[in-house]
Amino acid sequence: DFGTALTFNAVNSKGEFLGGSIFPGMKTSLDSLVNGTAKLPNIELVMPEKVIATDTVTNMQAGMINGYIGVVEKIVKEMKKELNEECIVVATGGLGEIIARHTSSIDVVDRRLTLDGLRLIYEMANVIADGIEDFIAYYWQTREERKKMFYGISKIKTVAK
Repeated sequence: DFGTALTFNAVNSKGEFLGGSIFPGMKTSLDSLVNGTAKLPNIELVMPEKVIATDTVTNMQAGMINGYIGVVEKIVKEMKKELNEECIVVATGGLGEIIARHTSSIDVVDRRLTLDGLRLIYEMANVIADGIEDFIAYYWQTREERKKMFYGISKIKTVAK
């Protein structure tokens, strides 16, 4: 996920999270660079024509974009080696497209994956909540019926001692 942090997550074919790696995100790093120095400007994150740039802006762009390409390629390579199986690498977040255009390490770019996942969790929670409400209603209904059947009464009084 190319967000505040650059996160690498390994998920198996059952959808189980196996682990991952975290690296500072591109904008986080850029903000730190700009705010931590006196004269470096905020820049647009685009790939410059050359790695050996001739002005401050393109120097920063070359370092940021090519540096993050290197991070992605290295982490993906090592994760694939540890997993020892074929993997599909999906980049999420708005900045994933920038890097994906310049590396073969990323198979798919899905900017909405995180939002789609949150939507699915919300929908599943609603289904579960509806199911719980139905179960509770059924439980209480059958509880009352059982009491009538076993005790011949519709309400049980609790008497304090």
